[in-house]
Amino acid sequence: MYRVSRHSDFGTPHGRPARPISRAYGAGARKGRTRLDQGQPTTTSLAMASSVAGPSTPTATAPTKSKRRQNPNNVIYANPLPLIIETRPPAPYTLGLLPFPRTKIINPECSGIYDALTRSVWIVGKRDVRVLWERGFFGKGSLSRSEPSWLTRKVQQLNGGEVLTAEEVTARRREQRKQFKVSRAAAIQKAAQEAEAAFSASLESPATTFELPLVNTPHNVPRPTFEPAASKGGTAGRPPPTEAKADKAANSEEEVEKQLREQPELLDEDQVENMEHLQLTLQEAFFLAWGLGCLRVLDRDSGQYLNLPALWSLCLTSSSSPVPTLSPTPAECRRPDNPFLIHYVAYHHFRSLGWVVRGGIKFCVDYLLYKRGPVFTHAEFAIVLCPEYDDPSDGSSSPFAFQKEPFTWTWFSTINRVNAQVKKTLVLAYVTIPAMSAVGERELGSPECLRMYSVREVVVRRFVPARMRD
Repeated sequence: MYRVSRHSDFGTPHGRPARPISRAYGAGARKGRTRLDQGQPTTTSLAMASSVAGPSTPTATAPTKSKRRQNPNNVIYANPLPLIIETRPPAPYTLGLLPFPRTKIINPECSGIYDALTRSVWIVGKRDVRVLWERGFFGKGSLSRSEPSWLTRKVQQLNGGEVLTAEEVTARRREQRKQFKVSRAAAIQKAAQEAEAAFSASLESPATTFELPLVNTPHNVPRPTFEPAASKGGTAGRPPPTEAKADKAANSEEEVEKQLREQPELLDEDQVENMEHLQLTLQEAFFLAWGLGCLRVLDRDSGQYLNLPALWSLCLTSSSSPVPTLSPTPAECRRPDNPFLIHYVAYHHFRSLGWVVRGGIKFCVDYLLYKRGPVFTHAEFAIVLCPEYDDPSDGSSSPFAFQKEPFTWTWFSTINRVNAQVKKTLVLAYVTIPAMSAVGERELGSPECLRMYSVREVVVRRFVPARMRD
């Protein structure tokens, strides 16, 4: 059984709006005025009392709490978008006008290359890759799981470093979890064998009293532990500690210097060729180019940067054909139910509300919504796009393979259970497609047609009677 409802706090990732400042200050002022009227001592009265009573004895001061260590990610990913708004000091008085702060928008002006085979935009420049990832989490590393970290992993592999990346941390956790399950199974089996042996002994000599070990008690069950894997060389053949100390003391300074000279120099990232690029979807590329104006897309065939009308036409054309090598007809491109339009309307909608929008194919959905980004928290919402036509006849004549019929309960229960297991709320985003009679090819030739679309969110939660009685 499911409960379907509209999410009241879905508008922004910051939750409920704050209380008005005037009311908060008004309440505080009233409370302060009441306390003074009731005869509370003021600063002047306290000073007079202290001067009459004489010097006060020193009192023990309360220990101050140590400052919490600042998370470096808060500094690295402080900007939510590639554009930075710089506030300058206010100008001096001019012609009797009050001074006001001056702001300046810093545009990084990134560049990308369109790839027709993958239908994506490649960001190759090192500086552009860091800017687009650290300011908004745009794109994905072509050789990484999410963040473009292939070069860092390669340099650490060549240098034999100990610093682990996200992929390496995940692999180590999986290995530790596997070892824990094995040791836990062995501990349970050992406890069961001890209980069985004690029970058999009691049957053989009933006159003797035996204490059976309680298997379920935590103090009797052998505790499984995370034991690190043994090193390749092992401990066999190593000299005792005393002999090792004697050998170490016998080494002269010349031998130490010789060993230092023989050590290879550590490589830098500039000395290793980077084989990875940042890959942007068409929705992300057009949002950066048209919505923010901080990206230029280069066409490989012509060798020139595409203007906004050419980029708009390219996105519509590449999304209309199921095969990248086939070019669709103009009638198929200029339709209001073009897949690029439906996906971009939802992407722009949630980005404008402050969410970090990422691809959700891993969880069988279209998008994932993060409050701040994948380096801070997991995604909170999983978005499934549901196109709906203003004119039902447009859906019957559409050449695109959309879900024109209602979803089956089997699919609905499966996708909801998948996202419930990873603690994500399923959201059905209904994108209203305008009728073809109201939108012509002229309107579809520019992004001005996006104002005719609308998005409606429906939050779906699984209804559990034992947990939702209130």
